[in-house]
Amino acid sequence: MIVASLNQLAKKVGLGVALLAFSTTAALTQDTAAPDLLAVTITVGTPNKTGLHRQLLASGEAENLPYKIKWADFDSTPPLVEALRAGHVDIAAGGDTGVLFGIANGLKISILAATLERKESGSAILVRGDSPLKTVGELKGRKVALPYFTKQHYQFAKALEVAGVPWDEKLILRLNTTDGLSALVNGQVDAFVVWDPNTAIAQQQHARASCNP
Repeated sequence: MIVASLNQLAKKVGLGVALLAFSTTAALTQDTAAPDLLAVTITVGTPNKTGLHRQLLASGEAENLPYKIKWADFDSTPPLVEALRAGHVDIAAGGDTGVLFGIANGLKISILAATLERKESGSAILVRGDSPLKTVGELKGRKVALPYFTKQHYQFAKALEVAGVPWDEKLILRLNTTDGLSALVNGQVDAFVVWDPNTAIAQQQHARASCNP
């Protein structure tokens, strides 16, 4: 989802309403002069370094703009949403679950666009390479690292439900992707729920996918 605080954007460009979603043109009447954006810097947030940031750079859409772009890469959508709430980010692309959690908790933002996933996103339940765990059902009574309020949070909850494993907050630990991987590699947790590119990175560090959530 592409989300933004329109009031915040409006203050930056000096307009009553602003919609600067990577477009160099604006729908203005003939009698209205376009605002001077040379001194404007738009902070664009992404929940990982391989998403919107890289896509815009690769497509060339971030070049020759009338304003400057400052990139802000985050670990996942929840901290990105908090940065948007605090005014540190003007516009962002984030996962649907994290955005909806933010709105449910009072975040005042506007959803500008959405995308439809047509392939697997690399979500996985990872275990160490020497782990005997192979199914979701075997996670009962085990410690699991999970970035809360993400799409994978929802997927994992559903996977546990289907497998008949109760949700236990004492065992399902709220850790970000960096700390979750460290906890898995160091043996502090038995499994780690994550998504690409973190899945691929973890598999390079002797982790393997137990099953897809």
